[in-house]
Amino acid sequence: ATKQTTWDRPVADEPSIILMNLELETLRGDLGLVAFPPKDVHWEFLSTFKPVYFIRQRDYSKTITESPFLINYSGAIYREYPGDWQVLLENKELTKKFTSVQSRPDRYTLNQAKEVMMEEMGLKTEEEGSAAEFFRRGYKTCTWWEDPKDYDREVSDNWRK
Repeated sequence: ATKQTTWDRPVADEPSIILMNLELETLRGDLGLVAFPPKDVHWEFLSTFKPVYFIRQRDYSKTITESPFLINYSGAIYREYPGDWQVLLENKELTKKFTSVQSRPDRYTLNQAKEVMMEEMGLKTEEEGSAAEFFRRGYKTCTWWEDPKDYDREVSDNWRK
């Protein structure tokens, strides 16, 4: 049986459509839950969107064994097309300005961005592959739509390129 979709895919001669949706990441996380559309909406439709302006800011903290015992830090994943995806780190001493600490052509997962921020701040102190690193990061290190094992289900990789 051929799978039908309710939307048309663009063709080469059609003009681009610009959509503004500041909550797309939140809405994407709800896909597949009871009473929400299936995850196929991401694989077959949302994955075709190319983010031309993107910022996803997050606040983090890390407990350490010496004073001040708790380090709070903030950062963001940022992109302004056609530029690279960037990890930004907030510098609270410069009146909350963000500084780019790393960039690359492919989108960062939230965990990858957090790791880059921790390394930049000297907070990545757990030995690679150690139990301490596992307990800090946890078993699942990405959201379902960021998981590389499912990239083959996507119609397009536009959303992360």
